[in-house]
Amino acid sequence: MKRPLIVFPTTFEAGAAFGFFGGALKCRLGGKCKFTLANGTECEALVAGVGCEKSASRVREAAESFCPTDIILCGFAGACGGGMEPGEFVFESGSADIAKALSKRGMRAGKIAFSETVADAAEKERLGKLGYDAVEMESEFFKAAAGDEDGDFKPVFTQIRCISDAAGTSLPAPLAEGAIDRATGALKLSPWTAIREILRNPPAAVSLAKFARAAARAKGEYDIKIPQALSSL
Repeated sequence: MKRPLIVFPTTFEAGAAFGFFGGALKCRLGGKCKFTLANGTECEALVAGVGCEKSASRVREAAESFCPTDIILCGFAGACGGGMEPGEFVFESGSADIAKALSKRGMRAGKIAFSETVADAAEKERLGKLGYDAVEMESEFFKAAAGDEDGDFKPVFTQIRCISDAAGTSLPAPLAEGAIDRATGALKLSPWTAIREILRNPPAAVSLAKFARAAARAKGEYDIKIPQALSSL
């Protein structure tokens, strides 16, 4: 039987699932929530942090403690091609069973790129031309933390991504990068940082508003469909 460790980068991405599975009070950076699905599958959920070494160490510690068969990373991503819109889902999985379950939920198997920095519209366009459907910032950190290729323990990796912003849009890079604490993995978008960026670069207000509308639509879909998808594992 599967024993998945479900990893969320932020509380924003973890909140709905933690609440659905009875762990709302544990939804904080580094927080964990254990639960059992209706079919008897034992799961543990973790708020690991955004892509950095500290976040990777949280995944490593949780994997060593929980000994999962699978690691499932859930979160948001930016679209790289014109075929995906905010609120749609794309996944990559090394598990045929998990891929089948996600496909039944209307999620699409695709190609997801990793980037160490926030991808702007131009970078997303470049990745789209290379055949990528979406881009995110955590997977390579967490894959490296999740077991030893030469050892007995190597869980199967899956990531499920909800599109938060279309290919032609992006959060202004200074604002996005400024919200990431790469020492702790925390994410905090400061309104004062947003105001300063808009004063420095007035067109950023339009980009920010467009991004916020798309992200709000995506969050509504995500909060419904991620708990449903995890329940079907």
